[in-house]
Amino acid sequence: MPLFVLAAPLTGVVAGSLFKPGTLMLLATPLVVWALPFLFAAYMRPVLSISFLTPLPPVWANDRFDQYFGFRPYLKEEYQAAAETLRRHGVRTIGIRSGFVTFEYPFWVAVKQAIPDARIVQLVGDEMESPQPGIDARVFLPDEPAGVVLPPGCYSVSLPHLTMILDRSPTRPRNP
Repeated sequence: MPLFVLAAPLTGVVAGSLFKPGTLMLLATPLVVWALPFLFAAYMRPVLSISFLTPLPPVWANDRFDQYFGFRPYLKEEYQAAAETLRRHGVRTIGIRSGFVTFEYPFWVAVKQAIPDARIVQLVGDEMESPQPGIDARVFLPDEPAGVVLPPGCYSVSLPHLTMILDRSPTRPRNP
């Protein structure tokens, strides 16, 4: 795709020098018309819902939070459950360690929906191995924690695609 975009101006200059303006319009019109369905009915984020091109509703008719999970819908409930667990435990400051290719931003959004005053910080290296001052919970996306110290009074919650370690729980778990 990047090469196509880079080649487009060069192609236009060459075509402009080879053809008359009327001929260029005849050549360009079908190309533009052919591109419109792909522009307005992109598979994952369609502007218009054209049933034979995409099964999804248009972006303007879909919840923004749901759109974050277009490529990985299986993570939505898991991230919401993790955020709800953090909320029930009174967690306010969350340290996150993420891998190279991590679906992290939707987790931030899920946490902010469940805990509006949450503070999320990125932890790196040794910071994830043991409790840190001011951090209530450590969240590992998506990998399992290796060599992590789990002090007395702390516990971990493992879900299929993330692991949480609750280091400090200011309050006991409470119901919604």
